[in-house]
Amino acid sequence: IQAKVFAKALDYDKNLPSRAKDKVVLGILINPSDGASVKMGNAFQAFYTSLSEAGGRIGGLPEENRKTDYTGAAALASWLTANKVTFLYVTSGLETGLPDIAKTCREAKVGSLAGDGSYVKRGLALGVVIRGQKPLLLANLKAMKEEGSAFKAEFLQLAEVVER
Repeated sequence: IQAKVFAKALDYDKNLPSRAKDKVVLGILINPSDGASVKMGNAFQAFYTSLSEAGGRIGGLPEENRKTDYTGAAALASWLTANKVTFLYVTSGLETGLPDIAKTCREAKVGSLAGDGSYVKRGLALGVVIRGQKPLLLANLKAMKEEGSAFKAEFLQLAEVVER
């Protein structure tokens, strides 16, 4: 469900066309020693691969996805740049690296996404959590701005703001 909600939510980023240029590159960051992180990363990648193969688009642009292991901030910064990543999905199991991951996304102007609400409260930009039976969008406006995203007002009305 999270992957589907993110696919729709990213359409609302007014800066997406200028940031992504000709395609949206979705990076997926995993902790290779955490089984839940690997499973989540694989599921996220499978959804976006099938979306891409079916001709699906994000913000009217074709989508590609790439997955990498988190080994530190410097390696992540290089990987984001080399792969021209537009948004980075941060899986569970990366709590200890979260401050560096958030800082790296801001410096690289890469939008950060999370499936864990605490990650958004700790500095990532956009999250999707399940509350009751429904997905809930969480928005960290400060992080969004620093990463270069500008989500439309109608989107922000649907989200719970965790930081302004």
